[in-house]
Amino acid sequence: MQCADQAMYRAKNAGRGRVRVHRPEHTDTSTRTTPSVTSTLQGALERDEYRLYFQPQVDATGSLFGVEALLRWQSGSELVAPGDFIPMLEENGAIVQVGRWVLRRALGQLRQWWSQGVSVPRMAVNISPVQLETPDLCDVVTDALRTFGIPPSALELEVTERVVMSNHAACSTNIERIRASGVRLALDDFGTGYASLAYLHRYPMDTLKVDQSFVQDVTTNAKSASIVGSIIDLGRRLNLVTIAEGVETTAQAEFLRREGCAVLQGYLYDRPRPGNVAPLSDTTLNSPTIA
Repeated sequence: MQCADQAMYRAKNAGRGRVRVHRPEHTDTSTRTTPSVTSTLQGALERDEYRLYFQPQVDATGSLFGVEALLRWQSGSELVAPGDFIPMLEENGAIVQVGRWVLRRALGQLRQWWSQGVSVPRMAVNISPVQLETPDLCDVVTDALRTFGIPPSALELEVTERVVMSNHAACSTNIERIRASGVRLALDDFGTGYASLAYLHRYPMDTLKVDQSFVQDVTTNAKSASIVGSIIDLGRRLNLVTIAEGVETTAQAEFLRREGCAVLQGYLYDRPRPGNVAPLSDTTLNSPTIA
């Protein structure tokens, strides 16, 4: 059944009316080497094992710009990072249902913060390429916003370069419908994939997120500094908000500010925290320390 699932999703990724046959070399490495993780992951949503953590994003004035919702899996006593289980969810299609849970839980948390008087301007939620291929995605997003009384402009959906490179018609349609609804769109991990500048012209993005792999050594590596500076300049010229991820030191933050980066995110300001911990206040953000 697992092999059939993998073949089915390869066929879906290739477009409508396609057939794919599973062969041993197609078996996902993570599935082959960690069968216990795969079997334990099944039913995790029903067992209420998923957790959302939230990390603040800080603007140029040191104020809270928004928060990003980050998925974790509470497997027994272990809190599993997304990179260790999300590929499996995408492979078997479970990411669609889990993604809907993430969206509603994140918007519900935003509504709760607002009702408590906590000012969080916007919520960023990651969307999987598999989710973007589902024809009802825009309806799912609109329904969740309506349920919790959240204006579309307070939600930003983050997609990767892998998504914008897809020729799948459903992806393009969903991106256009979502943007037309007033929901913001961010291109995540910019610079790590193979997307050309033509994709930025084609799709109506609002935000560029600079990948942390470039940010980590901007103060010690001239090439990384040039790349990050170029991305920030590109975002400014295209009238896009630029967010730098993985900011851990004051020196990195100062470099990014000098280059004109609009928003910073990383351990310098706070680690991802559960929803029962309110986002940092503006006072705390103006004096960042590594958490």
